[in-house]
Parts: sequence; C-alpha cells; structure tokens
Amino acid sequence: MKTIVITLMGILAILNSCTVAEPIQKPKEAEFFLARVTFYTDCPIYGRKTASQRIAVQGTTVAAAKTVPFGTEYRIPRLADWIKTDGVFRVDDRGPAVDAMTASKGKFPVIDVYVSSHAKVSQLGSKSGNIFKVYSKTP
Repeated sequence: MKTIVITLMGILAILNSCTVAEPIQKPKEAEFFLARVTFYTDCPIYGRKTASQRIAVQGTTVAAAKTVPFGTEYRIPRLADWIKTDGVFRVDDRGPAVDAMTASKGKFPVIDVYVSSHAKVSQLGSKSGNIFKVYSKTP
C-alpha cells in the first residue's frame, strides 16, 4: 500500500511539472484597417514643427484625425520601399485633409505621411491605389 502511494505521488509530481501547450493565438498585429494614405511636406508658412510640437521627420511622422491620440504608432509595410523606412509611423500631426477626410470622400480614414520635399509628394501622390493596410503597432 505504501509503495502504491509513493508511486502515485511520483506520477502526480511528474504530471504537475509538465506544461500543457497553449493554443497558438494570432498576434494582435494581424488586425488591420484600410486607410487612404496621402503625403505632405513643409510649407514655408507653417515651418517644420508638428501639432504635437515635435519636428517632422520623413519616414516617421504622420498626421491623423483629432480622435487619434498623439504618439499612436502604426505600421504601414507597403510604404517601407516607397520612402525607405521600417514602416513604423507615429501620429505627431493633424491636418485639414485628415480631419475633413477630403482625400477619401469619407470612405476610409486618412493618414497623411510626412515626406521631405514637394517633389516627393508629387511622386508618391501620383501612384495609384493609395489605399493601404494599416496595422496598429502593439507595444
């Protein structure tokens, strides 16, 4: 009887030390939304400071609607090749095109990406199909 109890205790100890594999969950980042991506640059009237008082940086700064808090980060992988960035952008600015959603006629949220020159705005703005998958960057 004593041997059976010791054996059962040993089996229980082994079972307790085993970990059960948890089901694989999709990463949160797999969730995305579609947005109209537009491009903007400095205007001599406004200078380089953004609405959040940060300096605008190509490949990092985006403008979004007032409902999106400053500092919110988005990943837009398709832009990585277009403007030589890692595709992660931070909301540091606001803009009339974004607030009025004029670029998308209200169908999609607008994300306005800062680039370094008017020539770059023209080049990127002329690309067709500026509807992009935008991922909320997880912390």
